[in-house]
Amino acid sequence: MNNKFNLLMLLISLCAVDGHVVNLKVHDENLTPIANAEVEISFDNPRSPVRYDEQTKLTDEDGQVVFKGNGILGASMRAQKEGYYPFAHYPGERFRASSKELDQGFSAELMLRSIRKPVPLFSKKITEATHYRPYKIPVEKEPIGFDFFVGDWIKPYGQGKVADILFSYEKEFVEFASIPSRTLKQVRESYKRRCKSEGIAYTEEGFREFAGKWDSKFEVSFPGEKEGIQMVEERFNVHSALRMPHEAPTDGYKNGFTVEKLHTDEPRIARGDIGYFLRTRVKLDENGEIESANYAKIYGEIEFLPTGYVYFHYYFNPTPNDRNLEFDTKRNLFGDDVEGSRVNLP
Repeated sequence: MNNKFNLLMLLISLCAVDGHVVNLKVHDENLTPIANAEVEISFDNPRSPVRYDEQTKLTDEDGQVVFKGNGILGASMRAQKEGYYPFAHYPGERFRASSKELDQGFSAELMLRSIRKPVPLFSKKITEATHYRPYKIPVEKEPIGFDFFVGDWIKPYGQGKVADILFSYEKEFVEFASIPSRTLKQVRESYKRRCKSEGIAYTEEGFREFAGKWDSKFEVSFPGEKEGIQMVEERFNVHSALRMPHEAPTDGYKNGFTVEKLHTDEPRIARGDIGYFLRTRVKLDENGEIESANYAKIYGEIEFLPTGYVYFHYYFNPTPNDRNLEFDTKRNLFGDDVEGSRVNLP
């Protein structure tokens, strides 16, 4: 009886392969349909002898394609065509429909941004990875410049010469964090041993940063008139290799923003679904109009930690008045030997 039941369930599972219909449309950044784009889908069905039902089709002249399958645990999709940046091909770009979405009938539009004119840029990831240098705003309550061309704080805090962006912060000590299994004295002794092993001078301020809870405020600003930053949200596509439009806009820049009250106990998770365009190094003519400027972009939200650390991933075009920020990943102007310069996204 059990064998018959199992066989029946297997047959039902196999017959249900057409249980979900997925309608997809592929277009470019101008909403023009893309014909003959290669679209792949993988239906996830753990009840099937072959769990992942992978199918590949080409879009029709209207950029449309239809798939049928059974995705009990959902389905993932991606698309590509020569002359365009791929959709959902890189780590972190996964595009997926849940089983519930499939049950309701799933339709989606996939955007392939065209490959236009990739150019060499300065691109660098300022991250909290342990093998990278930590970037802490050097002093409190004072705007400190960061040089995109050099990739460092401006002198005397680094090797930078021109401030493209200014960071400032102020923090307030709240209390030492409570560690149930250790006393504060034990934590302090442990921190002293760590300082000694790393060749760092022990300071009480350093220990407070290491073991304390903090409240802080951050500000982003710019040194020059008509310089600034603007957030990209609606036109940011986390599934595309080229996350943002090819060029920086000519207007819409604000002279900065403030992040109020960061708490050690309430970590602020930086968003990965937004970005920024920046206009820097502005020179004005005698009428106060922009004569020249440089442009940059940042992928993801600028991340701040309560103790003054800042992390971001930027691209900088060193050519004045060139708003093109479509990066040629094989021609990073920093070179491979610079930390954080191994960038694989355009």
